[in-house]
Amino acid sequence: MADIKHIWNLFINGDDRSFNELYKYYYPSLYKNAFYIMKDKELAMTVVQDSFIKLWNHRNQLKTIENQEAYLMTICKNNCVDLLRRKAIQFVQWEEQQEDASYLQADNNLHYRETEKLLRHSLAQLTDRQRQIYDLSRDQGYSYNDIGNQLNLSPATVKKHMSVILQKLRRHLNAIGISVLLCTLFPLN
Repeated sequence: MADIKHIWNLFINGDDRSFNELYKYYYPSLYKNAFYIMKDKELAMTVVQDSFIKLWNHRNQLKTIENQEAYLMTICKNNCVDLLRRKAIQFVQWEEQQEDASYLQADNNLHYRETEKLLRHSLAQLTDRQRQIYDLSRDQGYSYNDIGNQLNLSPATVKKHMSVILQKLRRHLNAIGISVLLCTLFPLN
């Protein structure tokens, strides 16, 4: 014990090499305490490292502290509490983000279902041929050439049909107040 007091005195009086001795001496007990609090090896090691960094940064103030060992133990305990507090805040923020995201997802799903219902209603206003062309283009992803080949139409005719179809859908949806989504749902070709 007299040995460690001597090392503290050397450190307090500016002997930087004594820091390594303090580190070797206190690391095991600080780690044990930090692990007991943190329940995680990596976090406990981080806390202990931070504690020694704080000790190093405040070494000039150690002359006024009577019990340097208790001071180091307190630094470690406070670092554990601070880290747990930060982790708790991060967890609460993460939970809030998840909650917000689930509300947004539910809201988006509702809007999507409503928009899809309105689109189906609008598509019902088209002729059978127009619905067939729309389905091949938008739902199945065929090109105008492919649609033309399948329906024995020229690509220019398919393009003309799609132009008429999209104008009808825009007018119908616009009449029921969906103009905001029109540009995204029915881009001009």
